[in-house]
Amino acid sequence: MLEVVTPTAPFDSGVLWSKPSSGAKPRLVHRVLVLNRYNAQMTNKITSNWQPDQIHPQLLGLATGHDFGWRALGALAIFRLLIGVLLMAVFLSSTSPRFFGELYPSVFLLTLLVWFGLGVGGAIATTKRIPALDTLTEFMLFFDIAAICCLALASGGATSGVAGLLLVFIGVGSFILRLLMGLFFAALATVGLLSAQTFLNFSNQASTIDYPSAGLLSALVFAVVLAMQPLARRLAASEALARRQKVDIANLADLNRYVLQHLREAIVVVDGEDHIRLLNDAAAAYLGIERDAINEPLAQTAPALATHVALWRSQGDTPQSVDEATLPGFDGGMLQINIAPFGDQQNRAPSLLLFIEDSSVLAERVQHGKLASLGRLSASIAHEIRNPVGAMSHAAQLLAEHASDDTSQKLTNIIERNASRISEIIDDIMQMSRRDTGRPQRLKLGQWLADLTQEYIETEELEPNTIILAGEEAITEVIFDPGHLRQVVTNLLDNARRHAGISPNAPLRLNWGRVASSRRPFLEFRDQGPGIDPALEQQIFEPFFSQHDDGTGLGLYLCQELCELNRATLSYKPTQGVGATLNIVFADPGRWSGIG
Repeated sequence: MLEVVTPTAPFDSGVLWSKPSSGAKPRLVHRVLVLNRYNAQMTNKITSNWQPDQIHPQLLGLATGHDFGWRALGALAIFRLLIGVLLMAVFLSSTSPRFFGELYPSVFLLTLLVWFGLGVGGAIATTKRIPALDTLTEFMLFFDIAAICCLALASGGATSGVAGLLLVFIGVGSFILRLLMGLFFAALATVGLLSAQTFLNFSNQASTIDYPSAGLLSALVFAVVLAMQPLARRLAASEALARRQKVDIANLADLNRYVLQHLREAIVVVDGEDHIRLLNDAAAAYLGIERDAINEPLAQTAPALATHVALWRSQGDTPQSVDEATLPGFDGGMLQINIAPFGDQQNRAPSLLLFIEDSSVLAERVQHGKLASLGRLSASIAHEIRNPVGAMSHAAQLLAEHASDDTSQKLTNIIERNASRISEIIDDIMQMSRRDTGRPQRLKLGQWLADLTQEYIETEELEPNTIILAGEEAITEVIFDPGHLRQVVTNLLDNARRHAGISPNAPLRLNWGRVASSRRPFLEFRDQGPGIDPALEQQIFEPFFSQHDDGTGLGLYLCQELCELNRATLSYKPTQGVGATLNIVFADPGRWSGIG
């Protein structure tokens, strides 16, 4: 599994680069810069925001339940067994006078065997980590002190050298135990050592001049316990910091992986030997390779891309001439490749970030920009020809008043009709270009529709039952600009009547309610016409698309734009049988706050 390692410093803006002419790449590089800047800040926070003196008191000299304490106890168990074997070897290989156990050989041998047996049991318990760490440490340290004092007694007291082992065992024990317990075992060792020296002195097997050695050794034991506490504090704090760092760095690595995998842009990371170190799902799809192609040579998985990378590396210190390229993709499309080096810039073969984008997507963005510019140009042209068209219409009306025959009257009617059509197109284009945000209000949909449809029927001189309203009376409140909603509903009613294909009084049905899944209000328009050809369903909301010669093709497009301005959606819903259905789904009034 690939492990994403957090950099020790954020990427330098002078290291990650891309041509200014590529609009998408600087934004993507900026995302990577922001992500790594965040990683660096988190790393600094991890390594600097801790105070050893503020560690919880139970951590001061107590590593219960932590790996540090068990590791120290394990090392002490190994040392105990090695010392036992060494002392046994020295004892059995030497003759009188012996190095150790000269005074009481049988006591020395018996103590050594019992201590070694306990050491084996302690090593097994340490491996299985039973019982609790402090309990096992206290148990083993008690028998260590007893065994060393007995070995010292059998070997001649404090001057024999065996008693010096107390410094090692009590010193390591004070690493694990609290300060008071460390001092307790130091006092216990002092009592045991002085008792052994006193016994030898009364039995005339040692001199009183050995007491200072026993006293000095006892003082050293207390000094070791006291000296180990600051070190134990620092080690406990360092271990706590290391555990915290491990979690935070793992979280940062997961964050890096998540962000890279969910970027819309395709990313491939290759090392200095052109092996794939990381690629996201988008890159695998573009290149037609498996997602688990990590550590594979780029030349085997994507030969065309490997050729371009080799060309980039061959440019030396001036690779700008080939920092972008267009290569064939897996699905037959064209891919745009951008290269950004990172890491050690002194290295002649640095690791590379390869940004891959579908050229068709870039072309679509450019096309959207062109359409936006064309829309602004169209609005300017429409504004300029509004007055001439008005003058033509007015002149046609004057000519119609003085027309002396039917031919002249017919020609003036043609002029007026086409001038009126041009005026409608100009009005639609001007309104489409303005795209004002509107003033949304809370409307009682049922009452508002009743008033509007009544006005529409009277204006268009329709039969009273031409428009049928049906909806949930309790679900009446929507949020919409009243002027925009009037225009949308009027346009949709006109569109439904125009495409009904039968008499102008064919019934139109308006239903409203709430969507079952999202509980958002909706308004549905259903006519009785022939419906829409399935092949044309995706085009009906495009500007200038119309199935009628006298249509402008801007009605549904303008309605959709006005709905989007009010956080609503307008869509076509295929229906079974006769008619077509257009559906408006309004914004949820319960979530759109700030509207009175």
